[in-house]
Amino acid sequence: MSTKAHTGRVAVITGASSGIGKATARALAADGYRVALLARRAERIQALADELGDRAIAVPADVTDRQALVAAGRRVQDELGPAHVLVNNAGVMLLAPSDLTSVRTTAE
Repeated sequence: MSTKAHTGRVAVITGASSGIGKATARALAADGYRVALLARRAERIQALADELGDRAIAVPADVTDRQALVAAGRRVQDELGPAHVLVNNAGVMLLAPSDLTSVRTTAE
């Protein structure tokens, strides 16, 4: 697909600090997505965000911590807008459902 097809779309990638997550982030950014890189290793995702330029933000977060995920969701919404794609690549996860789409950034 062409880069234009995905311009303006946002992808959130957990486990983005290495391996498949890192490769996926590079591929999605190359396809025009703006990417939110989530992982515990802040220095690694920051280095990847720097490599990808203005198409990426580094969001340090532990996916086993619900409050950290809610804060990450708010940051993605504030800085990039609503997520269109979630690549749930982290090697661990919350043991209960987490709906990041329920995060509200304005007073209800």
